[in-house]
Amino acid sequence: MAQAAGAVTDFERAVIQSGERSGAVAAVLERLAGFLEAQAQLRERVGRALIYPAVVVGCGIAVAIVMLVFMVPGRRRCWPAAGSRCRD
Repeated sequence: MAQAAGAVTDFERAVIQSGERSGAVAAVLERLAGFLEAQAQLRERVGRALIYPAVVVGCGIAVAIVMLVFMVPGRRRCWPAAGSRCRD
């Protein structure tokens, strides 16, 4: 296991070592595999759940930029022509 130091986390190494000490390596490995699969599924669900809020925030930022760059300067030129005063 020392050779696979980058592929095995400290938690996994500790679980495997406790299974070796107790003599129940097969049971421990099955539980570890189930835990790792559940963790991967949860990570995937959270990643998918964050896509929609990221798209909404991105669209909001894009709309704000478009309004500030194109709409506000165009309206500011129209206000003095309409007889209203602009505040600076």
